[in-house]
Amino acid sequence: MPVMDDIKQETSKMKDKPFKEKLSYFWGYYKFHTLAVVALLIMVIWFVHDLVSQKENAFYALLVNAGGYHMAEDACNEFAENAGIDLKQYDIKIDTSVIYDPGDFSQDSYYGAMKLSALLAAGEVDAFVSTENTFSNYTLTDSFFHLDEVLTDEQIAAYEGNLYYIDQDEIDAKETEEVTISETAETMEAVPVDTVDHRDPSQMGNPVAVGIYLNVEDIPFFMNNNCYLSGEVVYGFMCNGSHTDQAVKFLSYLTGK
Repeated sequence: MPVMDDIKQETSKMKDKPFKEKLSYFWGYYKFHTLAVVALLIMVIWFVHDLVSQKENAFYALLVNAGGYHMAEDACNEFAENAGIDLKQYDIKIDTSVIYDPGDFSQDSYYGAMKLSALLAAGEVDAFVSTENTFSNYTLTDSFFHLDEVLTDEQIAAYEGNLYYIDQDEIDAKETEEVTISETAETMEAVPVDTVDHRDPSQMGNPVAVGIYLNVEDIPFFMNNNCYLSGEVVYGFMCNGSHTDQAVKFLSYLTGK
């Protein structure tokens, strides 16, 4: 019997049946089709909602090895208000999820290196904060703005004695070795411990300030949000970040300077 004739015959049988029986018949024959259509509609609605509600990112700070704690929403809201960022139109991200130590070969550090490479390559990060050894590892690829490119002389003077210097001549020489951070991360080869006193430019041929040392205990934001517990970290401005002006405001917000 042709398919259409079969359908007509089944429909004719159900014509005078009670509604409940018709519903049961429909569900028995078409439940999988119905579930598939419903699932598809849910996916389309979710995609459209996500697309429409997605807000442009206004600032991204990466706090490496800050403990991996989830940053409280209030902490982001406070900085947004301080910086004049309207969170109804824009998003900000203060990411404390990355764990990475150049001398650590654990799985967490390996995955942290991969995430770091992806974020930095994509130009997602505006402000980069980490311990000195990790920060030094990323100066090898000219990842950071020179401070005089983003801060005024007066702003730089406020951090005198806490400036992190690199020897640009040595960085330029190392670039010829064609060793990149991503290659180091992928192979997890040992990274030499940095023994340079980056506070002392007098020992360098061509000193350039690219970071600022921050004493963790002097930064209420760090202490209140369990970001680092003691010691020092270094703050830098990513060269390929899109919101360097907000990164400057975030530094001022942290230090009060």
